[in-house]
Amino acid sequence: MGGGLGNQMASYPMYLGIKQANPDDDIFTETYIFDIEEVNADCSMWNGYELQKVFGIEVPDIRDKFPIETQKEQIEAIRKDYQSTRDYNVSFCKVMKNYGIKFGEDFEEENSENQKAMSEPEGIGIKDRIKNIFTTAAPNRFIYFIKGIGYTLVYSRKTQGCGSWMLNKDSNNRFYGTSFDFMKDKDINKALDEPVRKGFTFKNIDTATEAKAKEMSEHNSVAIHARRGDFLVYNGDLYKYGFFKKSVKYIKRRVNDPVFYIFSDDVKWCENNRKTLGLTETDEIYFMTTNSGEDSYKDMYLMSKCRHNIFTKSSFGWWGAYLNDNPDKITICQRSPYISTVQF
Repeated sequence: MGGGLGNQMASYPMYLGIKQANPDDDIFTETYIFDIEEVNADCSMWNGYELQKVFGIEVPDIRDKFPIETQKEQIEAIRKDYQSTRDYNVSFCKVMKNYGIKFGEDFEEENSENQKAMSEPEGIGIKDRIKNIFTTAAPNRFIYFIKGIGYTLVYSRKTQGCGSWMLNKDSNNRFYGTSFDFMKDKDINKALDEPVRKGFTFKNIDTATEAKAKEMSEHNSVAIHARRGDFLVYNGDLYKYGFFKKSVKYIKRRVNDPVFYIFSDDVKWCENNRKTLGLTETDEIYFMTTNSGEDSYKDMYLMSKCRHNIFTKSSFGWWGAYLNDNPDKITICQRSPYISTVQF
């Protein structure tokens, strides 16, 4: 488990599914990753481990099997090994083996080979190049068009049933990195929907945030989550080639008097680029600026209270839309494997 709140949330359905399929086994999460500063430098952990703080979720942690002093030793050992592997999962599994916990037979070897291939330019083959077309921002409008067609005709089919492994009975020790299959596979999403929603009940919501949520419920509120910053390498094409304009136009044709709430890690940019977001001077717009840092989760809460959602590629934005309990909601994202009611 690692990354920001949205990525951490993606790990929780994994835990629920694996536990449901293997009720007599011990299933653990692991949070050592949040203590390794070097990993945070490579892949931001943002506000540290948040599932307990935000939702009150309590799941067994593998570190609790060891005394505090041993945990410190393990953290230092993982940190040292990570300096050479630059692959946290491999380093974690290698260190755990030294403390009597061994995972899948070929995990380290397979991931070491993958890491080696990634580090060698000549190892980048046609499959990797095709994958990059789908996972990174398109460099021009033509590639953007091809990317959309590819998702519709090919890539989306590959996600059908991709999360079924979560409900498989397994007698072996396994280590799983974060998977986003719950966000892609409609069948596993439906199977685990009830316990996931029950777990993701927001705690510690202050009165001001509650008041804003009530305001949103009183009209046709539309949350726009515009992830920028480090994610422009993945979704920068959405800002160039009309995603927001198509999305807002779609909303306006189906929703009377929509009121737009803008959530972003760069609100100032959004204020200065309303046209790019498909908005005009006559639209009723609110730019959300009160929640940041350790209070960022309140933005997800507020997005979930809007009646409809538009979001760029971002697990944080996806969860805001998913937790929206409006039965008639419209949720719009880019053409991708991620579940939404509409894609552009």
